[in-house]
Amino acid sequence: MIRWLWILAPALLVLVPVLLRPAADRPSGRSVTVITPHGEAARLEFATAFAAWSRERTGTSIAIDWRTPGGSGDIERLLRSRFAGALREAGIDPAAAVDATNDGATTAAGAARAAFLASSISAGIDILWGGGEFTHRRLAGAGFLVDGGVQRRHPEWFDPAIMPQEVAGEVIWDRAGRYYGSCLAVFGIVSHTGRLAAVGIDQPPSSWADLADPRLRDRIVIADPTRSAAVLTGLERLIQTEMQRNPDDLEAGWRAGWSVILRMTANARRITDGASPAVREVVRGDGAAAMAIDFHARSEIEWAAAEDRTGGRSGTRAVFLAAAAGTSVSADPIAILRGAPDRAGAELLVDFILSPEGQRLWNFRPGTPGGPQRWALRRMPVRRDSYSEAERVHMSDPTVDPYALAEGFRYRPAWTAPHRPVLEKLVRSALIDPHRELVAAWTAVLAAGGPERVPAAWAELSAAPLGHAETAALAKAWRSRPALAIAAERRAMTLAAIDRYRRAKALAEAGR
Repeated sequence: MIRWLWILAPALLVLVPVLLRPAADRPSGRSVTVITPHGEAARLEFATAFAAWSRERTGTSIAIDWRTPGGSGDIERLLRSRFAGALREAGIDPAAAVDATNDGATTAAGAARAAFLASSISAGIDILWGGGEFTHRRLAGAGFLVDGGVQRRHPEWFDPAIMPQEVAGEVIWDRAGRYYGSCLAVFGIVSHTGRLAAVGIDQPPSSWADLADPRLRDRIVIADPTRSAAVLTGLERLIQTEMQRNPDDLEAGWRAGWSVILRMTANARRITDGASPAVREVVRGDGAAAMAIDFHARSEIEWAAAEDRTGGRSGTRAVFLAAAAGTSVSADPIAILRGAPDRAGAELLVDFILSPEGQRLWNFRPGTPGGPQRWALRRMPVRRDSYSEAERVHMSDPTVDPYALAEGFRYRPAWTAPHRPVLEKLVRSALIDPHRELVAAWTAVLAAGGPERVPAAWAELSAAPLGHAETAALAKAWRSRPALAIAAERRAMTLAAIDRYRRAKALAEAGR
């Protein structure tokens, strides 16, 4: 008996979680495979609603088989790895096949690219859902995403009065049909009023620069931008906020934005792997403030308030504010992957999510007609017709209008989009990896009376590792540089940052 228990124990460890999965999460019969960073609440509500919707239209209840490897960065790495493996099996050079610069080239690299784009080579997954517009744009350029055909099936949805193609510089859906915004998001700051009051701050931070306040030292929570496209997008908007103060000198704006990011990171008590954990820490009072996506913050605040009521406590003290004149309205898309094993099922799911019925799940209150069953998802629908008075009465956030919010900030892709591949690694290499030395230097500067009292130390500490033009040039060079060479350059950035922070600390301690 004991011998059999030892044999069965590993199998039980695998089988019990599967058997205990909610029915809506457990593939049964036909299913569509979706890779996503979306949380459990969204997965459960959409899987349940789609099963019923598909049954009404096809006579078959289609399940969703979820793949959740992590944030958008983790998902992109997994997809690139899977497609690379499939390309090698097909005898096609993976590096050449996914490089958009090989389009139309009459070379071996051009032939590899053409063969990939003409193929149905598959990663074994039907749909990519979530992760931000930039991630989808990059994967579309690589050739991983294909035309979902929604414009042909539902041309009426793409009237600007329903789903505009672009809003204040942000792409809502790809003209080639390779991805479609499924909902919208704005970026801002979640803060804990109790933690702020403890350091003499009586108003919640409302601008990105507020997060650089020296009083918030050891009280900010930040997330690693190499693990989260949402965090990277927020940092990009932060830099553009500074650039828009002087659009004739983008170099100065870039450096001013870097200074805010540096001080904000130097204020950090902890660095998380994703955007959600950073928000969660602030809402429960472990930190004073963090960058946040609107729905992360609103959902965490709502759940914390519900727990407070259940536990007889007075209620959460966290608030969320969109960054004043510092955020655009970004789309979070959905796309069909090349070689989707169930293309028809994938099309049905995309249609459902973009339909009026699917859009209601994003912001309707649980239990309202057409709303989610259990969870308030607190996200903003992409369809403009979702904001009618008849729809608003059922919404969790009836006063929020993303299209009105978009009027306060215009995203200019040409300013920073080419810089993003370097920006995320620059923040990681020059601020996060040498975080201990950064904090020590910032602490020494503040102890000496602040940047004005020790200008030499501050100049050493706050210097941007790369300027605006240099970052763009490096991003272009990295496209053709081997991964090992890029890793070596990143290591050199970290070592240079450590030396600079140590010099800044010594200068501050010397009163210079």
